[in-house]
Amino acid sequence: MSGRIALIRRYYDLCNRGFQGNGLLIYCFYKYIGSCIVLYYRLRDHLRKGIAMKTDMNLSHEVIEMDQDRFARLFSPILDLVCVASTDGYFKKLNPAWEQTLGYELEELLNTPFVDFIHPDDIEPTLREVEKQVNGKTVENYVNRYRCKDGSYKWLEWRSTAAIDKTHLVATAREISERGRAGEHLKIASFTVDNMADAVFWSAADGRFWNVNQAACNMLGYTREELLSLSVADVNTVLPRDAWQTYWESLKRSGSLQYEVTLRTKDGRVIPVEILANYFNFNDLEYSCAIVRDFSERKRVEQEMWKYRLLFDRMLNGFAICEIVCDAEGRPVDFRFLEVNPAFKRNMGLKSADVIGRTMREILPKTESHWIDNFGKVALSGEPMRFAAYHLELDKHFEVSAYSLGQGRFAAIINDISDRVGMEQILLESESREKARASELSALMEAVPAAVLINNGCKPALAE
Repeated sequence: MSGRIALIRRYYDLCNRGFQGNGLLIYCFYKYIGSCIVLYYRLRDHLRKGIAMKTDMNLSHEVIEMDQDRFARLFSPILDLVCVASTDGYFKKLNPAWEQTLGYELEELLNTPFVDFIHPDDIEPTLREVEKQVNGKTVENYVNRYRCKDGSYKWLEWRSTAAIDKTHLVATAREISERGRAGEHLKIASFTVDNMADAVFWSAADGRFWNVNQAACNMLGYTREELLSLSVADVNTVLPRDAWQTYWESLKRSGSLQYEVTLRTKDGRVIPVEILANYFNFNDLEYSCAIVRDFSERKRVEQEMWKYRLLFDRMLNGFAICEIVCDAEGRPVDFRFLEVNPAFKRNMGLKSADVIGRTMREILPKTESHWIDNFGKVALSGEPMRFAAYHLELDKHFEVSAYSLGQGRFAAIINDISDRVGMEQILLESESREKARASELSALMEAVPAAVLINNGCKPALAE
């Protein structure tokens, strides 16, 4: 009110000064400006305070009955958008601020249904607000989007009277595009956080939760209201209540902390989680925002992988994962080692660094083609294969079981059977020698003219 009084007082000062110094022309000009100011404030009071129609009927009718030219002149100094709209869907009066805000000529705005300028998502809500006005209610702080001449949209905040005779609406609007966009961005950010897969907990300086997202509720099995009645110490199994202040001071000093703890769910289960906590101070409000991820499944997989890794490293058989290398025509010409276990390195007599990432023929250039052909069939056809083969450059015999891993890769279990093959060779040679001796003895027996009789405890006797 004091601002209005000062403005009116300024107006009268100018009128007096103009009348005294610069004559009637200046006086009339300020008189006109003053009448605009007074009428505008009367209209604004009517719109903002929702004064009964009976009280302000004269003002409303005065505005409605003006022609467009007088309306535009009267409200041209006003920065807000002022309009008279009809329930037939058209604007009847507009001040010049509409041109400046939306970029259309006033004639174009007056001759087009106003719903054509409203954002499609805002048409139904706007029509509901119009219906309220037709039913005798005033509207305050209603926000919608209007299309500009260049195709962009601007946010407008409305204050409007109840409909006069259920046919005309008097309203003012103010552009709040920056605030509207900020509100839209805030909605998007809120929606995004609430629908994140990771749980998010906001906690105050005393350790109590003051906000959580849906994932946090799902993780711990509480409703949002239940969680907001708890504190960090109620769910954190490794942070007692009396240690919170020490933790909070540490978080303030560092700005963020990353760590792993276990949390207790509503049904008593304990789950391992990793936490990234951040400290914030906004308008002297201290709080923490923690992103929490349940890694129960990852830990289970890691434990399983550790078991398999232990087996992989301690197994006596050599094990290798490889990928086949083909030429331009798709024929296998080599294979590359991707991973090998210690037993494989022992069998090959090589270190891991000498094997991983290198091809067989880079390591052993004289490798026979049958090795590459067999592994190529496994990798490319998907059919497993079991075979035994000799490697000339290593001078070793191997027994191999190979199976496909897809995408040109295969795994091979390799046993060094050189000792077994050597023993088998010795046995074969021994058996061959025994057979030769038996054959020689048989031939000798057939050549002797007399039989040799052998009796236990008796001297041999010869018979003709």
